[in-house]
Amino acid sequence: MPPPVDPLPSPTTSQNHLPHFRDDEMNVFFKELKKLTRFTENLSPKLFHSSGNPRMDFFFYAMPYTPRETLTKLLRGAWAHDPLTTLKLICQLRRVGDAGKSDKEGFYEVVFWLHQNHPKTLALNVGRFAQFGYMKDLPEILFRLLAGLDARKDSNRRW
Repeated sequence: MPPPVDPLPSPTTSQNHLPHFRDDEMNVFFKELKKLTRFTENLSPKLFHSSGNPRMDFFFYAMPYTPRETLTKLLRGAWAHDPLTTLKLICQLRRVGDAGKSDKEGFYEVVFWLHQNHPKTLALNVGRFAQFGYMKDLPEILFRLLAGLDARKDSNRRW
């Protein structure tokens, strides 16, 4: 009768199957990885800076409560890469329901940016925005364009 076979490999045999890296190769690897990611205290990847595609970055990082500067930076990059797809992503930002993010404040900030940088695009598509959000978005857009982006916050403080 043959001796029993251990189903778990011993530490010496499992270490033999691991690739061997020299210290300088690992340093180069981690330096390149660090350029792409942010790390926690124990060097676990926390968040990728960029996917490499500005439209994907806008889709994933433009969320409710995203700071205005970050949202504008993401929007500029996506618009420079592909304006039509970015316009669709703007509608998805406001879209109410399962397929959208329902981010009205972020949407108003993006519309304000459109007004400043591409007013004809805004004028030609403003009717479509009501299809993705609410009809009340149209007077709100007009109010913020006339009174300023932060006018609603200012008027709420006075009450």
